[in-house]
Amino acid sequence: MANQQSTYKTSNSDDNVTIRSISGPLIINGDGGRDIVHVSSDEQKLDRINAFLAFDGGQDDDVDELVLDTTLRMKMRLTFSM
Repeated sequence: MANQQSTYKTSNSDDNVTIRSISGPLIINGDGGRDIVHVSSDEQKLDRINAFLAFDGGQDDDVDELVLDTTLRMKMRLTFSM
């Protein structure tokens, strides 16, 4: 049986979302405000992200961020605005 897709919608203000692991498809929909999604396990790895992960920051003027934290020393920060 395939994993069901989950969707998470943030509030209309600034939000911080932390993803430690997923095993099924996950879509995060930002709304108003500055939204930050931080992806990393407790071991600072991404190997527990075993499915499709998408982040849509919304159609506001705020800058949203997707942070992929892969090691104790390095972070990849993707910043985007619409």
